[in-house]
Amino acid sequence: MTRHSGFLLLEVAVVGAILALMVGISWPLADELNRIAVRTEVAQLCVALQQLQHRALTTGVEQQLIFDERGYGTKELHHTLNPRVYFGAATDAKGPPTQPRAPISTAITFAHKKISCTKYGILSAGTIYLTDQEHQISYAVSVPVGGYYHTQYRWNGMAWESH
Repeated sequence: MTRHSGFLLLEVAVVGAILALMVGISWPLADELNRIAVRTEVAQLCVALQQLQHRALTTGVEQQLIFDERGYGTKELHHTLNPRVYFGAATDAKGPPTQPRAPISTAITFAHKKISCTKYGILSAGTIYLTDQEHQISYAVSVPVGGYYHTQYRWNGMAWESH
């Protein structure tokens, strides 16, 4: 009997089927991980805004949150975004969230990429857009004029939903 080295076609087909199954299972998980990463960054940004207001009110001194390419912070503390998250919006998203009319060209609409909070707790007006690497998932944090509060939005592919 002759012994052949190599793989049988059946063995290759089984390995290919297993790999296809693994990819099929992991693909939706990667999308969900991106969604969770963006949502988490939005939540952390909202906490940072609340802390900014609290600090301004308790110290009686204007406070600022300053943004750069990969994060934001105060003079004392800097937060770097999750590697899956970027400042920006989905390619089809329009802004601002309250009246979406035009494509979003600026990820941070606050003047000089800074959010200021007066000693009375009033935040400067603007919007920050956060997205994933593929620009499929988008959230926004928006502060209205005279902002004592901020609102979170999620882009559903057609419009912004208050979140």
